[in-house]
Amino acid sequence: MTSNKNRCVITGLGVVSAIGGNVSECWDSILAARSGIDHTHSVDTERCYADYAAEVKNLEDVPELDRSSVLCLKAAREALADAKLADFGGSQRASVIMGSCVGGGRSIEHYYKNGKPHEDALKMPISAIANHVAETCHAGGVVTNVANACAAGTISIAYASDLIRAGRADVVVAGGADAFSSVPYSGFLSLHALDKSSCSPFNHSHGITLGEGVRVIGPKAFEKCPRLTWLEFPSSLRSVDFKAFIKSEGVREIKYAGTAVEWERRVRVGRSSHGNASIFGAHLSFRDNTRRYDEMTARIGDVIRAGGDGAMYIVTPDLTVEEYDGKSGDCTLIVYPDGKTMMIDAGAPPCWFHVVELLAGAGIKRLDYFALSHPHGDHYGGASKAAEYLFSQGGGIGTYLYSGLDFKTGEKKLARLLAAHGTEMRRDLCEGDELEIGNVAVKIFNPRPEDLIIDENSDMSDGGVNNISVGMKFIYGNVSYLTAGDLYAVRERELVERLGGFLRSDAAKTNHHGVFTSNTPEWTEAVGARVLVSDSDDAPWTVFEERLRAAGTPNYIVSDCGLCVLRLTADGGITAETEY
Repeated sequence: MTSNKNRCVITGLGVVSAIGGNVSECWDSILAARSGIDHTHSVDTERCYADYAAEVKNLEDVPELDRSSVLCLKAAREALADAKLADFGGSQRASVIMGSCVGGGRSIEHYYKNGKPHEDALKMPISAIANHVAETCHAGGVVTNVANACAAGTISIAYASDLIRAGRADVVVAGGADAFSSVPYSGFLSLHALDKSSCSPFNHSHGITLGEGVRVIGPKAFEKCPRLTWLEFPSSLRSVDFKAFIKSEGVREIKYAGTAVEWERRVRVGRSSHGNASIFGAHLSFRDNTRRYDEMTARIGDVIRAGGDGAMYIVTPDLTVEEYDGKSGDCTLIVYPDGKTMMIDAGAPPCWFHVVELLAGAGIKRLDYFALSHPHGDHYGGASKAAEYLFSQGGGIGTYLYSGLDFKTGEKKLARLLAAHGTEMRRDLCEGDELEIGNVAVKIFNPRPEDLIIDENSDMSDGGVNNISVGMKFIYGNVSYLTAGDLYAVRERELVERLGGFLRSDAAKTNHHGVFTSNTPEWTEAVGARVLVSDSDDAPWTVFEERLRAAGTPNYIVSDCGLCVLRLTADGGITAETEY
């Protein structure tokens, strides 16, 4: 049992990571929301499903040391300098505790690939990292290592604290380091634990992104910070522990990178009588209502102006607005390989300016096709404003595609508006119908013609209307994309039983915005998509998410990532890009 009489005080920090080579650089990158994740450079990932890593750049190689040791020494020297310490003169009261998941991974690779050179053997053990640090500062006390996988660095710090509290050390250099290499990469890859895209804190990632770097000793976040007066929270934030800001009563201003609606719906801030009090009393400011899609939509505009680049683009925007307390709705923009354009649905009425923003950002003055999945306001609500914008640009809409069900007054007004401007009205999208748009076949698989016959026995509740959503499968060479509006579970099961293998697609939009009413195991297994896109996580089905995670299927939720662009190529290739 250790004594708690000796307090542990952090006197120096050192950091080397993918976002900076020292504490100052890393902190500046954090404040600027810069990510260090990029395509992998040091490991061949050509035939692997994941290709992202957080690799440290511009790190000088030291031939006699493994890269893990180089990382650790650099950070340890910064921490010692910060603490105004340099040489312990062999004192037994100075110790070194270092953690690592793999140890000398690069040296392990080199050893087995290059005839087992004996000099590599001394670089491979995890203990070598701690020994190198101890040699640098001449620490003569406890020098050891911790190898508890991903928790190794944290456990090292805890071990250092125990040594000081027990009176066995006056100072301890503690932390951890790992270098990116094929050894850990292959292990996590074989477990399907890696995310296909670059993950970020609190996002809906389906795995991890391996990184390399070190943090030498770190304090508890925001505890006893009397000078802390303002905070910036990222839009990815989901939870604040009820003691996160204990004895930090000075916070007066909080800036949240999301909207007010997103704050209310997504962020849980724990309450207690003595913790987080200042958080609830602080002034909250939010992201501006408008969202810019400049960079990606500009690239899409370039594709359109060039007449297409041989790929098919599926663009799904976030339509969230602060003042709208319901679903923001569906909207998907499709750019065909020959440059023709189609938009499926247009969100809810309060979200129309985001739809116009999407069109304007991509430089689209005319839609060749507009398709309505079903007559609900969160699908047709922004269409009239979008149409008016396109007409004002001298373009408009070429063809209106719809099943033909007249249900809501607003949908009828939309049809009249389009007809008045000369838009071709095609109102017969039913199972078995097929469109040819360039080299893309669009096959309709829902609703059936009999579903559109309305009599006194017809179920025209929301469930009934949702279940007659137009289902569309786009086939371009060896790649396919599927979208089916707001289908409920009961219709999903019927379609799986009736259509079976036809539903299998490489990419898909989740049904009913991705919420719990839909996306049954039978449906998701039948579709078998490699990539999914959802509108929101307002009502997530955790079992659904778990299923996707187990299968290694990414689900890009645009209410989190802002904008998702899928690029599909005829040879079966799919790449995804998001705004955040």
